[in-house]
Amino acid sequence: MDVWGSTMVILLFFAGCWVLGLRALKKDGRMREKLGFTFFLGWCVYLFLSKRLGMPPFTPQTANEWLFLPIGRWVESIVIGNVK
Repeated sequence: MDVWGSTMVILLFFAGCWVLGLRALKKDGRMREKLGFTFFLGWCVYLFLSKRLGMPPFTPQTANEWLFLPIGRWVESIVIGNVK
């Protein structure tokens, strides 16, 4: 089986987990739980596909590196007094 075939099998597995999970939550699950489950499973699929396709995944760590660290360095330079 090639890479795309195994990828499709794993995506079908994720889809089956999603259907079974929503069916289990249908009885007594609230909408918030269904949305949380769908978001979590979608995030897992996204991380799987990004690794499989060789794309850099967007995670909380990359958000920290791209957004919060530069802002923190900028604020630190203002506090120290290096920015005019």
